[in-house]
Amino acid sequence: MQFLGQAAFSKAVKCLDQKTNEIVCLKIIQNNKDYIDQSFDEIKLLNLLNSLGDVDQFNILKIIEYFYFQEHLFIVTEILKVSIFHKNNSIG
Repeated sequence: MQFLGQAAFSKAVKCLDQKTNEIVCLKIIQNNKDYIDQSFDEIKLLNLLNSLGDVDQFNILKIIEYFYFQEHLFIVTEILKVSIFHKNNSIG
């Protein structure tokens, strides 16, 4: 739907999840072993934090899914506003 931005080894896009009809953020990680390894650490940390309680109460990013496609790692999360403390108001 919309390009949100990029970092040193990833890009973020606003997408529509066609299964749930929700707007999500799709983080696309470049196909590089070091970047993939670092992203798996991010996934493990987000999964741990998500499992500990109410993500909304503590302003923790909600991870929805992750997967490989065409040799890139994709991380699907909720979409955030410019301020992470206002998660319910999406960017764009």
